[in-house]
Amino acid sequence: MNEIEKKKMYKKVKLNLLIAVGVIYFFFGFDNLLVSYAALTMRADLSITDSFYGVIRSMGFLAALIFQIPYNIIIKKIGARKLLPTVALIWSVTSLLLFFATSPVEVALSRFFNGIGDAGYFVGVMYWVTLWLPSRERAAFTSIFIATGAVTAIIGSPICGIIVEHVNWLGIAGWRWLFLLPSSLSLFIGVLGYMIIKNRPEEAKWLSAEEKAVIHGDLEYEQGVVVEEATKAAYKQVLTSRTLWKLGFIYFFAQAGILTASSWMTMIIQGFAPQLDAAQIGYIGAAPALLSVTFSVWIGARSDRLRERKWHMILPMICAALSFIMFVLPVGLWTKVIVLGILGSLGLSSWYGPYWTLPAALLPGKIVNVGIAVICCMSSLAGFLGNLLAGVLSENFGSTGLLVFMSAAVVIATALAFTVDYKTVAQVDKGKAAEAASMP
Repeated sequence: MNEIEKKKMYKKVKLNLLIAVGVIYFFFGFDNLLVSYAALTMRADLSITDSFYGVIRSMGFLAALIFQIPYNIIIKKIGARKLLPTVALIWSVTSLLLFFATSPVEVALSRFFNGIGDAGYFVGVMYWVTLWLPSRERAAFTSIFIATGAVTAIIGSPICGIIVEHVNWLGIAGWRWLFLLPSSLSLFIGVLGYMIIKNRPEEAKWLSAEEKAVIHGDLEYEQGVVVEEATKAAYKQVLTSRTLWKLGFIYFFAQAGILTASSWMTMIIQGFAPQLDAAQIGYIGAAPALLSVTFSVWIGARSDRLRERKWHMILPMICAALSFIMFVLPVGLWTKVIVLGILGSLGLSSWYGPYWTLPAALLPGKIVNVGIAVICCMSSLAGFLGNLLAGVLSENFGSTGLLVFMSAAVVIATALAFTVDYKTVAQVDKGKAAEAASMP
């Protein structure tokens, strides 16, 4: 198979993988939107303070922190076809139950159990894709996959705002319907996942025998993709790997800022513009998400094409930090929205694709899957601690305190990102590309 045919084949593979897991992830994206928009009126109805709202937002991340590594081990035992739809169903049911919440504690408990479902999906997909795609193809796939969350925001933000503001059927508050309606649909999508997700290329009927052989051959050249049984020595190696912890702390600080932004942005906008209702905030929230999808896909594809990871990761981080700081400046609301729409959308998710090529390039093959789980746990820890701190900052310093914290966290991540061994990453990318090109 020549290079042109191989590129066409991998495009087909990525499209089928995105159909299989991207649709479910689209509805996972509603998870954050539902709570963010419901909070615009739910906090008053249930007497939720800013600090306790921080606790509520942190509960899902606490559950993810506890369950992510076990999920990573489980997916090796039972496969993605069983695990990914199952965690989607857990998320759907626990989110739906918030329709019946009557107290802040019930909301917090529901968010914890919701996080148990949420914990397994992203880390599962990040491991699963290493069984299908060589590293040179992953940045583009990861960028598009993550961009489905932004697509959720484009479509879902206006819908969520309208439901909260205008849907009060049977005298029931709109925020309750917001949990019931999307979650009911996601139950159906989760069941569908059992039928369309395949564990490995060997199970895919849409691949020919030759295509399966080519993928298998490409993956054999990938140190990070040949899946070895993790031993006790491998787990010890995880604990002592400076490279892994460096990657983990980059992700920790970046996610501390970005996850806090996604949890609190509707209330930040409401704080700066209290005259806006939930529906209007929903329309404003859709604009940055639209640009974010475009930037994420473009940067991920460009990073793969040029085999350049450093600046494709660092420059978006800088843009994210600047967008938070500029939102504090004493300018009009629409100027803030435009700044957030351009700089924020360029930075908030575009760096993920290039970043997720680094673990397989820099870590020994036998610890890659565990390393990915550790990095995802660092993200959950960032979401847990970041939201707890955000609640305190919001209660004492308002939206300005939140934005300064978010910017500072991303700045620290950016500084750490400069210390990564990109020469090794480039050599690995170049070597794998040359080896793949030399294969028949």
